[in-house]
Amino acid sequence: MLSQSKRRLFIQPHVPILPCVDHDLPGGHQQEIGEGDEWSFARPGLQRYTLRKLRRGYWSIQDELDLHGLNRDEAYRVLMTFLEAVILQGYRCVRVIHGRGLSSKNRRPVLKILTGNWLMRHDDVLAFCQALPEHGGSGAVLVLLRNADKSP
Repeated sequence: MLSQSKRRLFIQPHVPILPCVDHDLPGGHQQEIGEGDEWSFARPGLQRYTLRKLRRGYWSIQDELDLHGLNRDEAYRVLMTFLEAVILQGYRCVRVIHGRGLSSKNRRPVLKILTGNWLMRHDDVLAFCQALPEHGGSGAVLVLLRNADKSP
């Protein structure tokens, strides 16, 4: 787990904030996911074993963001700001904690679904997968970011 000194609250985004959209995934697909469902994403053209390596913890988690308690608009702004900051720092692997949705309306994992959809749309996100149980399990995703010096 990251030390308190490594955790940050990002207040001033440097990227344009787009409207919060929770549908129309790339390629025209829509994603439905339940509380216990595991999902993952890999950008087209990424080598197959890269997602497998991410799942198995090949890259160390360099930072994390906890979205608990945020509404969808706040979560979107904070996530985009966080991604911009960690990309500028050259981080490759981060954890985003979205929660399992057990306390949300109708017990649906709203932030889990939205977080995955937002990550899929972000050009610098190469892949993501559900975290291992010791890193948050179904309440978090590990995100592999594009290397700032190279393309995938």
